[in-house]
Amino acid sequence: MILKNKYFYVAFLLVVIQQALVGLSTYFIGLAGRFAYFEPGRSFYYIVIFFLSIAACYVFGSSSLYFRVKLSNSVWSDYYRNTLTRAKEVWGVNSAKNKEMVSHWIIGESLPTIEEASFYYVEIIALYLNVIFTVVALYAILGTMITISLLSCMVVSLSLILLTKKKVKELSTEIQSSKIEAFRAINKIWDNAFFGMKKHFEESLVNSKDKEKVYFDNQLKYKLIEQVVACLPVMTSIPLIIYISHHTVMMHPYIMGSLVAVLPRSLQLYQSIHAASMHTTQLMVIRSKVKNLEHFHTTLERADFFNDADIRIKIHCHSSGLNISPTDLCGVLFSDSADPGRYTITGPNGTGKSSFLKKLKSQLTNAILVNHEDQIGVNDDVGSSGEKIMKSLGRLFADDAVRFFLLDEWDANTDIENTKKTDAIIEELSKKSIVIEVRHKKSIER
Repeated sequence: MILKNKYFYVAFLLVVIQQALVGLSTYFIGLAGRFAYFEPGRSFYYIVIFFLSIAACYVFGSSSLYFRVKLSNSVWSDYYRNTLTRAKEVWGVNSAKNKEMVSHWIIGESLPTIEEASFYYVEIIALYLNVIFTVVALYAILGTMITISLLSCMVVSLSLILLTKKKVKELSTEIQSSKIEAFRAINKIWDNAFFGMKKHFEESLVNSKDKEKVYFDNQLKYKLIEQVVACLPVMTSIPLIIYISHHTVMMHPYIMGSLVAVLPRSLQLYQSIHAASMHTTQLMVIRSKVKNLEHFHTTLERADFFNDADIRIKIHCHSSGLNISPTDLCGVLFSDSADPGRYTITGPNGTGKSSFLKKLKSQLTNAILVNHEDQIGVNDDVGSSGEKIMKSLGRLFADDAVRFFLLDEWDANTDIENTKKTDAIIEELSKKSIVIEVRHKKSIER
């Protein structure tokens, strides 16, 4: 999803230009060092070009960072919309647990993951291009042997990356899953702190500590591998480059000026190799996390709302005064000539009354399902939960596009007075629409 975004290609093009200028600036400063003693005027000319190249580098680098932010914003915006759209296609994932899980995932996991990926996908390209262009410039200035010694560092680095690739992928998945578990454990602390006893609060703290320890341990294991892969190539190649540089200067003394001039860039090259090694292992983690993002909707727990309704469920038809079965109601609703009316679903707890409403919602295109926990629409209602659902119902009842109103315990948190008022409104609404409700207050059930 990142590599297909238009802003990725813009950022990619900008870093190619930036790193090409870095390589040219290295070449120019090397030439300035070579002519510093015998042709100072020519040397100064190359110094000026060097600074102009560096200035252009910053311009293109800053532009690339700007488009990386646009890349991150664009990808995340598309991601969470696509994730919710895909989840919507599977009615079985409609549960409070999945709602919480998706919320944590989109905000706590997908957003930082996409921000990281948007940075690292471009940054890793920049680092490898930096190494390539710098090595080419050093080859033009210093010759073959010193360049080969620098390349040996990259060979060791890539070998270590390949050796640790499988373990890094395993750790990336473990880090991601353990992070979500740690977040969920923190939520439990809040509930136990305010609604449980002291022992429940202490148990939740211990549980959270255990979950965070798993997450932290996985992070540390990865960080150890990352640093070994990043540092070992540099440590092994430094003695080699010192020996070869000494040998080359003894044979070609004129190279000394260029060697001294590009020493800072040689140091930067090692830093780039170190960073490229480190970022490559990080990129493996991030790629695994991005892959998990793409398939997240398939991991949600699914309930089966489409089993036959419990035989203990009864449905009272207000117009006829008779009780009918869920099958009879479905026959009425799915007929082309379904008349307006009001139906109240009754039955013992655990018989699947709410699930039956969800089943109906999944099969009726112009229906809404209202309960006291969730909110339909974009308005942020304030007040108690009872007041909120009264305001929500008021808006929804005024929508002529809705033919079926499925109300799940709409009166759960309303006082008697407001319940009676709303009951009268629903009765009036049922003259032009079909209302199917599960009631909470037994005293006014029919």
